[in-house]
Amino acid sequence: MEKFKWIVNVYEYERGYGSKVDFTKEFDTYDKAMAYRKEFNSKNTETTVPDWYMVAGEPVSKTVEIEEVVENPTVTSEPKKIESEEKTCTLTGEPENEITTENPELQVMKEDIRELRKSLDKLLAIVGGDGDS
Repeated sequence: MEKFKWIVNVYEYERGYGSKVDFTKEFDTYDKAMAYRKEFNSKNTETTVPDWYMVAGEPVSKTVEIEEVVENPTVTSEPKKIESEEKTCTLTGEPENEITTENPELQVMKEDIRELRKSLDKLLAIVGGDGDS
């Protein structure tokens, strides 16, 4: 599951050395990020640019991955069918046959791949390869 976050980079500037991101703060909302930026930058009151100073930059959106917590998960071995306009697949709990398809073209391609793999295995056995190169 994804969640939106807002980050504010705080930059350090020093005359003769340039600038760098000193640290980054993360916020749940844009408004909180802007409030932090405004409060942080309110300390920059000099009328000329000092030799050293820090500035909070514009909030930037960021998407973060979070794991969904599922209490008491159940595992079922019943196949689940997924249908779309393009193809129909049946997902099963069988380890050797995780995805089966009712699309005949894909079945033919699957068989072709199996035949190619058998031929490759035979060729590798003749030349002494292991198939992982």
